Amino acid sequence: MGQETRVSKQIARTLIQEGFTYDFLTGSVYRRGVPLGAHRKQGYTRARVRGVLYRGHVLAWILHYGEPPVAIIDHINGDKSDNRISNLRLSDSSSNGRNRQGLNTNNTSGVQGVSYSNTRGKWVARIRNNSGKIVSRRFSRASEAITQRLDWEKEFNYKTVEI
Repeated sequence: MGQETRVSKQIARTLIQEGFTYDFLTGSVYRRGVPLGAHRKQGYTRARVRGVLYRGHVLAWILHYGEPPVAIIDHINGDKSDNRISNLRLSDSSSNGRNRQGLNTNNTSGVQGVSYSNTRGKWVARIRNNSGKIVSRRFSRASEAITQRLDWEKEFNYKTVEI
């Protein structure tokens, strides 16, 4: 058994020794029968285990599978507090970012990836394609930029949000 495997198994044993349990149907993680605390401003539950801070979805993963995740954990439905195992999947950072919910605070169009360029006097649609390159086009009307962005989302297999 390699060093990494031993460490992985030790983390799972430590959680069980510390009294952590997981209900995969509800996604709730408990410590000694008490659910993890309130959601932080980023939307995640957290718990400290022997000096290390873990997010609730990582604890859920370890308790369910018996080892830490080997990649980023993505919440399929975008709800950071929904830690049901059926809502968690391994992902890379690009796919995880595509599944991001909500808009930046400075968004003026109401659609992710569409903004107004004051310097050009045009609406701009942007997206990252499957090879990681940013694709963008300028439009006179916001509706044209939004349509283009939604078309790209389908083309590049982004999770589409109805507007």
